[in-house]
Amino acid sequence: MKDFSSITALSRRFEFVADITYTAFNEFLQLLIECGLVGFVIFALFVRSIVSVKSQYPLLAGTFKICVISFLIEAIFSYPFHSFPILLLFFISAALLNNLSSGNTRIINYSHKVRWAVCFVALVFSFSSVAYFFKQLQYVNQWNANKRAAQDGDKQVLKNFSRLYLHLNHCGPFLVSYGEVLYDFGDYNNAIKILKEAKSIMANEEASYRLGESYEKMKMNFQAEKEYKYLSNLLPNHFRPKYHLANLYLTMGDTLGARNVAKKILAMPVKVPSETVSNIQEEMKYIISH
Repeated sequence: MKDFSSITALSRRFEFVADITYTAFNEFLQLLIECGLVGFVIFALFVRSIVSVKSQYPLLAGTFKICVISFLIEAIFSYPFHSFPILLLFFISAALLNNLSSGNTRIINYSHKVRWAVCFVALVFSFSSVAYFFKQLQYVNQWNANKRAAQDGDKQVLKNFSRLYLHLNHCGPFLVSYGEVLYDFGDYNNAIKILKEAKSIMANEEASYRLGESYEKMKMNFQAEKEYKYLSNLLPNHFRPKYHLANLYLTMGDTLGARNVAKKILAMPVKVPSETVSNIQEEMKYIISH
């Protein structure tokens, strides 16, 4: 995004395909971001132990090693572990490779009490996980129902969303939806609070637009300008961020700033021709000529 904010570094070829990034450059960086340094080190030690396995069946072990190493090499340049079949194949290969280890195996016999205790804990954990899953599913269904009710203008959804917030405040899409509902019903102050939470969890284009619009409604023009510039740098091939920015400058009385943005919009290549883009271009021509 820093490169796109600089005209000298801006390349039309890259500008044309720029979009919001939801994952890191590769699987290893993603793992470091999601699990931290401790999780990354544990994974590295796991990989080292698997790759260094020695077996009395070298051909078979070598085949599984090649599979594991191939996935790891691909993970440097892409996201293979985001595909469940590939992730499953990776761990099956690792498990079979570990099973072929020629190291000494120790079999520890536990008492019946310990076995029953382990089984009980596993069952409690399993049932708790299933109960939690179905409870979350129930909250998601309620959220979807309230989204439809909000479109009909039912103000009761504000209380329902507030209640659901206690259970779904970790869910980025829910926070975006909640922020949009607050904005639509005119509660701009709380909309700003919720949408900022959503942005801290996930990158979302609509959250940033609504946040900028909420700032405008609250006469917080500096924050709105910052938000629209952020979107403009993040999505240099999109017309909408610059369109909002031009209109904001007009609202602020900055006609020079509005004209400069209008010129940038008219100089942008049209990726997908549409009526919306044509209308934006006509409005920008009007700004420049008046």
